[in-house]
Amino acid sequence: MIVINNLNLTLVLSASDHSTTVKKHDPILFGPGISQRERDVITWTSFKSGNKEAFNFIFNSYVKVLYAYGDKITKDKALVQDCIQDLFIDLWRRRESLGETDSIKFYLFKSLRRSLLRKLAGEAKFIKKNVSENDYPFAVEFSVEQQLIQDQFSQERFQHLSNALEKLSNRQREAIYLKFYQKLSSQEIADTMGIDITSCYNLISRAVESLRAGLNPSKNLFF
Repeated sequence: MIVINNLNLTLVLSASDHSTTVKKHDPILFGPGISQRERDVITWTSFKSGNKEAFNFIFNSYVKVLYAYGDKITKDKALVQDCIQDLFIDLWRRRESLGETDSIKFYLFKSLRRSLLRKLAGEAKFIKKNVSENDYPFAVEFSVEQQLIQDQFSQERFQHLSNALEKLSNRQREAIYLKFYQKLSSQEIADTMGIDITSCYNLISRAVESLRAGLNPSKNLFF
């Protein structure tokens, strides 16, 4: 059962499991030379076989970043929490029939985004409002994690970047967020956003060009 208490999501699994556990000190998963993708394959395969510890590990590793992503798509916090809960319940119930993946974050992001947009579209239809995907605002805000940027660059340049992000379209902001904040590949971004790879390249390229123009005459930050 997944228990949600305000913004704190915790996973509670009943009964014990005697299968191999997935822990931070596991030398197979966290030893030298193990890439993130290799780690994801091992964890995902273990989860699909019914390992509750692997499922717990996936939940605890990604629930916060999933909430942060969902919160940028909609400010309806209850909806984001419900979709995350439904996502993990569905994953556990359908685990044996799920496909393979070497990027758990990508798999979860894509699933959550699809669920949220489906629910938002349903709400819009209920109130007889015609909306497109670009009608959903996507906010990229600097948090504590980005404090380093402020420390390294002047407040003026930091403000230039914030203003430049505001001028991007919703889809451009989302692509930039997935590319530079979440480190998804261009193919993963295309699949997540439901566009072809060429459109993805163009979307990111135009967004970066707009940011560079907005930062002028400041030096580029991370592009």
